[in-house]
Amino acid sequence: MNKLGLALLATLVTATSACDTSTAGANDVLLFTPRDCGRIGCSFNLSIGTGGLVDVQIDPIGETSTAGITLFADPDFVLDVVPVTDNGQPTWEMLGVSPGIARLIAIDTDGIEVDFLEVVVQDADGLELLPVLGDAVGPDTSNPSYDQVWTINADQAVSFNLAQSIGGETMMGRFVYTATIDQEISDGLINTNDVSEGVLHFQVPVGQYQATFASTSGLTFDALFDAQ
Repeated sequence: MNKLGLALLATLVTATSACDTSTAGANDVLLFTPRDCGRIGCSFNLSIGTGGLVDVQIDPIGETSTAGITLFADPDFVLDVVPVTDNGQPTWEMLGVSPGIARLIAIDTDGIEVDFLEVVVQDADGLELLPVLGDAVGPDTSNPSYDQVWTINADQAVSFNLAQSIGGETMMGRFVYTATIDQEISDGLINTNDVSEGVLHFQVPVGQYQATFASTSGLTFDALFDAQ
């Protein structure tokens, strides 16, 4: 990855973490914070899309210690939770298994419930492209050939995230997509590894360029980028 890519990635990670919202559990003992949720601004006010992955971390409220606390979900056929490698703070990965409401439960080393939070999982009915970094004007949805048209600056880096939505409201979740992008976008990618996750970091010369995404659930999304 070049220096521009590293700088953009570092800025993206910082912006994403800074916008995440913590929610107090029902017992006001712990704060639950969603992380790396596939969009800028993770919050449990949003549902998780079925099949989507979201990380979660916990912090104490007041003098409570989080030592030895672990998380699980009930029912696990709605939400599955597993511990993952963390960077100094205990982290779990949630998977939206099927539509419904699950309790994300924190227990101590004796198996006693400490706190919990209700998490909603829903099936998506659409896809939305969200601007993250760089100058982008849009989306224009008046062109019947595309779901969204964005006007961007030629030869300047921009970043977009594809999010799943229901009723026009975006949801949380990291997903895998099949992506078809114009060669000029491919040549201008700053981080090629993220495209299959619905993330586009790129810069292109003057022109119009297309990108199409398809989800594993059968949803499709067509975007046009007008670089001026």
